[in-house]
Amino acid sequence: MTAVQNLSFHIERGKITSLIGPNGAGKTTVFNLISGQLPLDKGQILFKGKSITLLSPHKIVDLGIARTFQELRLFQRLTALQNVLVGLQHRQGERLFPALLRGPSLKEEELADLQKARDLLRLVKLEPKGDELVENLSYGEQKLLSLARVLATDAELIMLDEPASGIPLGEVDRMLMIIQDLVKQGKTILVVEHNMEAVMRISDWIIVLNFGEQIASGTPQEIQINKDVIRIYLGI
Repeated sequence: MTAVQNLSFHIERGKITSLIGPNGAGKTTVFNLISGQLPLDKGQILFKGKSITLLSPHKIVDLGIARTFQELRLFQRLTALQNVLVGLQHRQGERLFPALLRGPSLKEEELADLQKARDLLRLVKLEPKGDELVENLSYGEQKLLSLARVLATDAELIMLDEPASGIPLGEVDRMLMIIQDLVKQGKTILVVEHNMEAVMRISDWIIVLNFGEQIASGTPQEIQINKDVIRIYLGI
């Protein structure tokens, strides 16, 4: 069985694009293909006009694409601040020679990293939780933390896998406001989400998948009245 086939779409810079569809439609598979977690059988994936089809996940992050995961993948026994620091890329301390010397430039970079991590926690409204162990945070707070860690990579394209699912309504509102603020700051967002109210609130463009194929695309207003989409979701 082919998880995704005959699929072709583009993501507009500075917009929020959502992938929706019933369970098994291929949404997470698309995320895994774009982020290099799965190899393509055929076709190609382009980012800013260049192919990323054969690149490893960390090379794709280096180019400016980062994602969250449904299972979050946070370090439960580290603090929120430490988890964000893990997301920072190309730090001098990760290279042997500067780490051994530990000169002033390294200390300055460490201080800069700490400030950036705190700024990102402030951005996702978690600054007061910086010294809390992740295991003590609510599920909604952990989702916000996973977003902060992705933002630490300075990626241009942020891919969010079900950011609003499984969290209380008040925390959904906070998540959606943060996502919209990110777009205002110049980020491009690709979302997979089952919460249709959330999708309709924040999306500029929606792509609908079913059995691995695209069956519709359009604005939220267009998708809500699309007969194929209504049939799949409502069975009528």
